[in-house]
Amino acid sequence: MKMPSVTVQDVNQQEFVRALSAFLRKSGKLKVPEWVDTVKLARHKELAPCDDNWFYTRAASTARHLYLRGGVGVGSMIKIYGGRQRNGVCPAHFSVGSRNVARKVLQALEGLKMVEKDPSGSLQQTRSSEVYKAPSEEWIQRNSRQSEMQLCLTAYLLKSACFPYLLR
Repeated sequence: MKMPSVTVQDVNQQEFVRALSAFLRKSGKLKVPEWVDTVKLARHKELAPCDDNWFYTRAASTARHLYLRGGVGVGSMIKIYGGRQRNGVCPAHFSVGSRNVARKVLQALEGLKMVEKDPSGSLQQTRSSEVYKAPSEEWIQRNSRQSEMQLCLTAYLLKSACFPYLLR
């Protein structure tokens, strides 16, 4: 019996982003800028991120977004990571995220060959990272519990089919 293929949409998004960021951190191939510990992520933020590995999480989230939607650039990413700017007694307004952070994350993903530019200049997920394979039946039987299975499925996807060029 042939099992259906598994995509990013079939896995819990938070667990996928956590697993992908852990994978990027452990692989050590993602180029992280030196200023990541001293930067705010947007103008409307009051403090810098408290997570030391926020760059890996942002890269994983951006890679997932590019896989699902594609054809986006820095301008789209700053809108996604924007938020509400509080102005004291004045009304709040929308504020975009950091353009430099979005650009550096996309450049780092380009360096890993996870994304590539299309002729119009926007970024697309590469063809090699769009292939997701289903796990074998015996693997599913061994991991019978649902929550463990989702985590293991995410790890399996990352190691085997999603980004095989990172394992070299």
